Amino acid sequence: MARTPDPRDRRRVLVAPVPERVARVTAVWDDLGGAWRALLDEHTEEELAVITRHMRKAHDLSHAQMRYLRSRPKPE
Repeated sequence: MARTPDPRDRRRVLVAPVPERVARVTAVWDDLGGAWRALLDEHTEEELAVITRHMRKAHDLSHAQMRYLRSRPKPE
């Protein structure tokens, strides 16, 4: 990331991706995406539906827990 002062507001700093780093990060995610595709290709449509349902419920449960924890008083 490149940080530069905001020309309109000297209190702010603008953050922008550096092109060389974007390519490096993209390559890592492309490799991971290919690995995920290969893993998921091993499953039937029915199995993928179960996996997807489970992941959505796990996501919802995690977010509900985060909301609950954020609503509680902070420990001293």
